[in-house]
Amino acid sequence: GRVEALTLLAAGVAHELGNPLNNLHLHLQIMAKEVAGLSGERAERVGDSIRVCQQEVRRLDGLITQFLR
Repeated sequence: GRVEALTLLAAGVAHELGNPLNNLHLHLQIMAKEVAGLSGERAERVGDSIRVCQQEVRRLDGLITQFLR
């Protein structure tokens, strides 16, 4: 029925959002490792930006998880 269709749609949307988020997470990890090997103020600023992005990816992942409950 209608509830089942909405549940299936929600799961599909969550899956479509989750895949790019996982990709972002992996690439942010790679970037963080690269920046960790650098020094200086610029490297610190880039590292800070990477950490902010990682936090936001985790927040979005949490929202998707809650949405699927």
